[in-house]
Order: sequence, then C-alpha cells, then structure tokens
Amino acid sequence: MLTHHESPGPNPNHPIELIDNSKQLKGYELLIALIDYAQRRHIDLSDILRFYLKKVCKFSKWPIGVIYFLPEKDPNVLVTSDIHFIKHEKKFTPTIKYLFKKGEDLAWQTIHQDRPLSDSLVIENKGSIISSITWSYALPLHYHDKVIGVAQFFSKRNHQDKTEQLDFVAHATRHINMIIEKDTSEKNIKYNNIKLEAMLKKMKETQLQLIQHSKIISIGQLAAGMAHEINNPISYVQNNLSSLKKYVTVLSEGVENYQKQYGQLENQQNIEFILSDIDNLFQESFEGIQQVINIVSGLKSFSRTTDTEFSSCDINHCLENSLQMARNELKYKCQVEKELSVLPPVMGNLNQLTQVFVNLLVNASQAIATKGIIQIKTALEGNKVVIVIADNGCGIAPKYLSKIFDPFFTTKPIGIGTGLGLSISYGIIKDHGGSIHLVTQENIGTTFTIKLPIARSSI
Repeated sequence: MLTHHESPGPNPNHPIELIDNSKQLKGYELLIALIDYAQRRHIDLSDILRFYLKKVCKFSKWPIGVIYFLPEKDPNVLVTSDIHFIKHEKKFTPTIKYLFKKGEDLAWQTIHQDRPLSDSLVIENKGSIISSITWSYALPLHYHDKVIGVAQFFSKRNHQDKTEQLDFVAHATRHINMIIEKDTSEKNIKYNNIKLEAMLKKMKETQLQLIQHSKIISIGQLAAGMAHEINNPISYVQNNLSSLKKYVTVLSEGVENYQKQYGQLENQQNIEFILSDIDNLFQESFEGIQQVINIVSGLKSFSRTTDTEFSSCDINHCLENSLQMARNELKYKCQVEKELSVLPPVMGNLNQLTQVFVNLLVNASQAIATKGIIQIKTALEGNKVVIVIADNGCGIAPKYLSKIFDPFFTTKPIGIGTGLGLSISYGIIKDHGGSIHLVTQENIGTTFTIKLPIARSSI
C-alpha cells in the first residue's frame, strides 16, 4: 500500500552549496563527472542514465534506483527499463521485479502531477528481503517540458528530513534532464537530417524529371517548326541534286561531241552556265546539309537526359544555338535584334541554359500577336554576365506577377502552356548561382534579365 506525499524537492533556501563540507566536494565532483560523461562522444543515453543512478545512489545512500519510461507509441503504459542500480544485487535481484512493480503507483502519481513525490512503501510479503524497503522517492524525467519517464529511488528508511540529500537528487536530476534534452534533440536532428537528405534527393530526382518533361514539351512545341526548318534545306538539296544530274548529262553529251568534232562545243554558252552554276549548287547544298546537321545536333543535345555536369560555357554561343532551335517560332512574326558583347565564360550546364533561353524566346514569340521585335543583349557587369531578352508583346497583368515563377501557373490558353517553363527556368538559374527578374507592362512588353557568375578562372 502506498500513501504519497509531495517531496520538498529542490529548496532555494537549501541549494547544493549548503550541503555540509564533507559532502560538498563529492556532490560537485558527481555533477561535473555526470556532465563530462554525458558530453563525451558516442556515449549512449542508457549508459548515461546508469551512471546517473549509480552515482546518485552511492552519494545519497539509496540502495536501489530504477528508471521507468513512457513509450512514445503508447504513453498509457509504464515500462520498467533495464536501467537500474542495486547495491546488494545478490540479495535483491530475485524479488526486484516485485519491488519495481509496487513502485509504479508512485511513478504514475509523479507523471500525472509532474513533480517530485515521496511515499512510504508497505510490502505485504513480510518474508521477502525487499520487505525492509519502506520508503521511495520519485522524480520526473523531461523532454521539451513533457514527462517521458521517472527516476525512482528506494530506501530502508524515510529520507523526508534529509533535505540536503533530496535537494542534491533533484539538482542532479535537473542536470540529467538537460542531458536527455540535448541527447534526444541531437538524435532528432540527425534523424530529421537523414529525412531531409532523403527528401532533398527525391526532390532533385523530381526536379530532373520535371526538367526533362519540360524539354519534351518544348520539343513538342518546336517540332512542327523544326520539321519545316529541316524540310526546307532538304528540299533545295534534293532540287540541287536533280539539277546536278541534268548538268552532268549535258556535260557528258558536250564532252562526247567535243571528242567527235575536236573543235568548239556546240552548246558552248550552255556549258559555261552549267560550270558556273555547279559551284553555287554545291555551296548551297553544303549549307543546307550543315543547317540540318546543326538542327539535329542541337535537338539531340537539348534532349539529353544524363548531362547534368557543369563546364565552361560561352553564353553568346548558347544564345545562338537557342535562336537556331526556336528559329521557325520567330522568323514569321519576330524581328530579332542582337547586341552581344564579348564575354568571359560562365560555369554552367549548356543544355539547361539552352532550355532557359529557348523557353524565354518561345514565350516572347507567343506574346507577340502579329509583328514584333525581340531584343537580345549581353553585357558584363563586374563578375557577372548579364543576359537581357525583351519583347514588345502583350505583357503580363500585374495580378499575375506574384505567381509567374510558380509551378504549373500559366496565362496561356489550354494546350499552349503547361506552367512549367518559367518555374524550371527559375530553378535552373538559381542552381547556377544566378538570378532572373522580369519587368513587364501590359500592351507594352516584357523584359527578362538574367545574371550569371563568370567562371572563377576568368576572375
């Protein structure tokens, strides 16, 4: 049977400094040892609690001490841990579980009232060695002001009048609570860091998937134009080859006539025209084939999924490639004005930067209803390369500006935009250590300004 009483607890009028001189040094040594022990690396909390029980019991002359825990998953169950101190272990071990079970009543009271409590303890089994235990003292263990367990001490005599000992136990327990707080917080931080790293990895994977998805969308938007761009040079290469075939036939006949007559060719003027035109046809054909090669090469590079490495990039060259890819989107209604300064290289991913520029160029084209101008400028400001892409299109309404870089936000009609382009472009520029800003006015136009740090080797 238990009858609980509130313990005097730590009395401000009887601080640890007032313990008699013979015990004062030992008390300080214990607390210092406790803190030092806890601050060592790789010390498990259960070992710290064992150390705490052992030292407190020995210093304050408690023969038995135990830790009870409230499991986080089921706080309605009190668990007797394997963390305990027993001075005469051989004597008490056979019946210690019974004693700890009896002590649960006071432990629960301590949890509910969240304060140190002391209580007399009556053991019904008079024949047991633990029947000599007549008194108990329990103190709550905290984490973030929440009771997570109880440290309980058992004795053969009432310590109610031993104010110094009770003050010391309370003082030591406050220190152990701080250690529990620190240890649990560190574990939570490590656990949260692991979770955050996993989330960050997943976010990066998702970002790469979104970037690739955006590329596919851009390729889809440009596909018709690219087909036209490829079809044009292929068509005149085909026509040129047909003409060359006819020319070769005429030349063959001329050579044959020359061989027969050993004199002037009958179609001298026709032969001269053919010879002069052959060079033009070859030159035109080579240019057409090179244009096809450039378009296909740019498309292959742009659609590549595994290239995420940074390298030295020529921004002007990157812009020229982007213009080549978006050429068919622009050429019928946009006059492109370029003002490209000589620039040092930047460290970046050429494919990703191309994706940003293509997206901005296509957006600018779509903002222009009939005929308009797109201006592209580059400059060097300090240690940053500045890229400006401006159009005199429809502009963006002020109410949309706060959302313009949000994923899946678009002002375009259904089927025209996905809302990923600017969001992904923003992320790419941020990943490159740069910034992207816009200035816009309805019915006047929009200007995007990108700033990227130059490569360190150029500084």
